Amino acid sequence: MIGFVHIPKTGGSSVRKAWESSGVLVWRPRGAKYNPDLTPGGRWVKGVLVGALDQVDVVTGHICYAQLSTLPIRSWVTVLRDPVDRWVSHYRAMAGQSPVWPNPDVVPSNLTCRMLTDMSPDLEAASTNITRFDHVGFFDRLHVTFAALGLSEVHARHRESERLLPGWVRTAAIERNDLDQILYDNARAAVQE
Repeated sequence: MIGFVHIPKTGGSSVRKAWESSGVLVWRPRGAKYNPDLTPGGRWVKGVLVGALDQVDVVTGHICYAQLSTLPIRSWVTVLRDPVDRWVSHYRAMAGQSPVWPNPDVVPSNLTCRMLTDMSPDLEAASTNITRFDHVGFFDRLHVTFAALGLSEVHARHRESERLLPGWVRTAAIERNDLDQILYDNARAAVQE
């Protein structure tokens, strides 16, 4: 079974749709969306797929590494995106068509580090965990991920607001993603080696 840690706003929906369109059985547990209250081995595993794990090819969703690691994962995959761009995209999605820009706290800080751990912003743990991944893709190079996974490219279309962002939004993104930036830069450097 492949464990795909789908970090929001990284192109993960496109990867999932490519798997689904190729006939791969993809399981997206309900209620597990980056919820720190769902502990590893928690109710979503016991309540949803008791006895059916052997039929699943890929398990994915906005589920952190610690939760997925309670399953019999044989291969790990994730896609990373520039942390500032990812956060701004996530913020735009959360803002939707609201006439007022919401408080930036609606988007979690350092979400990439959180998703690659137990939802704690722990750079050391995230850096260790990402070394266990068989494939770490990048949003700006999704075609490489599709090829590495033997998939035909499928692109999920998400409509983002085209409204001009206030300057403070990008500043907030930089301030809130310092650990993610280090993790991303290190992952990019590792791919270059």
